[in-house]
Amino acid sequence: MAGIIWIYPFYMIAIILIVGIAFLLPILFGKKSVKYMSFISDGSQKLMQWLQNILKGFDTVRSYKIENRILEEGKNVISNFEGAEYKFDLFMNFVQIGLNFIMTVLTLLTYVVGGYLVIKDQITLGALIALAQLLFKVASPIMSITSAVTDINSTKDIRKKLKEISKYRTHEKKNLVPDFASENIIHMEHVTFAYSGQDKKTLNNISFDFKKGKKYVITGENGCGKSTLMKLLAGYSDEYTGCIKVYGNELKELPDKEIFQYVSYISQESFVFNKSIRENIFITDPTQKDKEKASKLIERLHFQSVLEKHPEGIEYILSISDNLSGGEIQKISIIRSLMKKGNILLMDEGDSNLDKCSREDLYKFVGECNYDLVIIITHHLEKENTKFFDEVISMTNGEFISKM
Repeated sequence: MAGIIWIYPFYMIAIILIVGIAFLLPILFGKKSVKYMSFISDGSQKLMQWLQNILKGFDTVRSYKIENRILEEGKNVISNFEGAEYKFDLFMNFVQIGLNFIMTVLTLLTYVVGGYLVIKDQITLGALIALAQLLFKVASPIMSITSAVTDINSTKDIRKKLKEISKYRTHEKKNLVPDFASENIIHMEHVTFAYSGQDKKTLNNISFDFKKGKKYVITGENGCGKSTLMKLLAGYSDEYTGCIKVYGNELKELPDKEIFQYVSYISQESFVFNKSIRENIFITDPTQKDKEKASKLIERLHFQSVLEKHPEGIEYILSISDNLSGGEIQKISIIRSLMKKGNILLMDEGDSNLDKCSREDLYKFVGECNYDLVIIITHHLEKENTKFFDEVISMTNGEFISKM
């Protein structure tokens, strides 16, 4: 009886301590765990925004040669998010390990005291057997500790793999040696292209020279191959037959960075980053050296009225929830492209959402710029705007059918 009196108070005290600690730890570390979880939430939001920018603005990222900057931003976003998760998991695991350690010590003490009392004949062997069943409570916390430590160590490989995935790799191609004296900026010879799995040729045996200092506009019905042609000239695919030379260099042999150094490309799918209007406009010039040109473009494209809608003006942060019109987004894309210091301007329906006045002012401004070559695709070529171009080319069924 005396043994039972000895063992039960100790056992009850152990239970009280365990329950007390279980309630006390969340109170002591609650604020810290909320803080870590907040970091994870913020990091997750920034990661999703970055992924959205990459997926929706892939063509824009490539054409402006800002892959390294975007990848560096991505590495920082991923690193911060991963670090927040790692710190939170580490913190919670240490809390769990501490709790399990205390429970294990108390359980072992209970078992040791029970064994001592059996030796002293203060409890029966049956009571000892009952105490032996507490062993599972010893094994369980030990396994929990082992599992928690394993979880912490397992994150090392995951982090290592994420770092490997984020590394930027590219295949080696020849460097561009531009022939600026050449009369032909872009030379096309028997160029044919068909999309994978399709028998129909999107571009059919096109041979043409785009001359230095000239401005061309290409028109034609949907599906005639205009946009495909522009993507080839911009270096987005080399799955064509025939020959395309840029400044005397075969396009297939040039790395993307070399092509985009000389080419400003405005696609028909305008895209803006989840950044301020200013950051979108000066994406290739973070130092903002040419503010005068940006101001002139904002004025000529009648974009000042858009800035005046927001108290922040040009510092307004754009997001997917903004009610910007297609024309307003397109104007940001155009200003951004014209701010880039390229030698060749390619515009694929980049003016499709502009009003007549803005479109005319755009053509005027492009005419004032010193591009070696301008090629514009449009469905909205008013007769009075043909004066801004040296040649008007019509396309049908993947061929140039007429030139004016």
